[in-house]
Amino acid sequence: MVYLVGISGATGSGKSTVVESVLKKLKEQGIEIDHMKLDDYYKDLHEIPKYEYGNKVWTNFQIPEAIDMDMMYAHLKSLKEGNTIHTPNYLKKEYTSRGMGSRRIDPKKIILVEGFILFTHKEIRDLLDTKIVLNISEDEMIKRQLKRVDAGNYVHDNEYYDKLVLGGHRNICIPSFRFADHQIDGERSEEEVFKELMEILSRVI
Repeated sequence: MVYLVGISGATGSGKSTVVESVLKKLKEQGIEIDHMKLDDYYKDLHEIPKYEYGNKVWTNFQIPEAIDMDMMYAHLKSLKEGNTIHTPNYLKKEYTSRGMGSRRIDPKKIILVEGFILFTHKEIRDLLDTKIVLNISEDEMIKRQLKRVDAGNYVHDNEYYDKLVLGGHRNICIPSFRFADHQIDGERSEEEVFKELMEILSRVI
């Protein structure tokens, strides 16, 4: 049996960090585990809807229409049925997964599924055995975003962040978080978040 654990939360909430920690810990314990990222299912750049604001036009990466949610659902369903799947490898710098090969995922006891708008898709929600949200405030989102900018990982556009990132968080992400089975305070230390997530997994698996 494949047990699907959905982990959602705002941009910068620490999803990727805690997933990496859980993967490492459970693999050390000899537990069969793997993971999937919603980000790998982004559509090619020309297929993603645009957002116009004044004289600016942005590609809107913050909406479900930017991601091939149906493909992810089909892959998750296939995994639950005991089949091997091959997920796309989305290269953010190129805004495409075409020509980037794929990643093989075999049915494992646990599959961690990570994505900021993961719970917006009803069929995906229904497949997930446990749904967990990492909660952080908007102030903390902005603080962590600016740290990424300072590290050279992102170019920050105040208007894009306000209109699309924060707007999408308020209007799309937060309403979907009500479907979560567990809520974790993502503003605590990485160690505390990891500990609580491990406690949840130990109870439900």
